[in-house]
Amino acid sequence: MKDLTARQREILEVVTKYESDTGARCRFTYLADRLAISVEGVRNHISALHRKGWLESSRSPIQRRTRENGR
Repeated sequence: MKDLTARQREILEVVTKYESDTGARCRFTYLADRLAISVEGVRNHISALHRKGWLESSRSPIQRRTRENGR
């Protein structure tokens, strides 16, 4: 996770835990409430996580990608 900011790591951890606990995909509004940031802020961080390969796009806003190289 070396290429992630502290906030991106935090978002990825919340997404991972939420999906593990509920079996459902995490929503921007949940992340915004949980992390006390705006939905637009969440959207920007999620976009960065997509660009960096930590999340993959789908019809749902967030889907984790398994990193094969262990980062």
